Amino acid sequence: MKSKQIRRDLGKFLKKLRESKRMTLLEVSAYLSMNRIKCSHANLSRIESGIQTPKADTIAALAIIYEISADEILFRGH
Repeated sequence: MKSKQIRRDLGKFLKKLRESKRMTLLEVSAYLSMNRIKCSHANLSRIESGIQTPKADTIAALAIIYEISADEILFRGH
C-alpha cells in the first residue's frame, strides 16, 4: 500500500475516533498541549486529512484520549 493511502486511511480513522468522542480539533489539541505534546489543531487537521504523518508521541497521546491502544490506531482495529 502506498504511503499516501496509508496516511489517508489513518487520518480518516483518527477523525472517526475523535468524532465518536464528540471532541473538536481544538479540544484534542488542548489536551495534547496539557500533556506537553506539540500538535496544534491545524496539525491535527492535516493529520486527519492525510497530509501529515503523526509523530509517535502524538499517536500515543491520541490513544489515551480515544481510549484505544496505539496498536489499534496504527493497524486501524485489524
